[in-house]
Amino acid sequence: MIQETLFNEDRFKYSERLNPKISTGKGPVGKYCKDCDNCRRKEYHNKVYYKCKLLGNSNDTGTDIRLKWPACYYFKQDI
Repeated sequence: MIQETLFNEDRFKYSERLNPKISTGKGPVGKYCKDCDNCRRKEYHNKVYYKCKLLGNSNDTGTDIRLKWPACYYFKQDI
């Protein structure tokens, strides 16, 4: 029996410098998701996840962000 891959696992691997949300445009140079006011911290099942307010708040990885991603076009300065 041969085990076949059902999903393209490359789509789940993100580079440290790649922000998939940046397709709308780049934000300020030297700013990251962690510096943005849209960044939210979510605790779920004793784990911490970071979400972007603009992407929604689901329990799925589709709305997860990484704090080290470069800022996108919708960057809003954290006050």
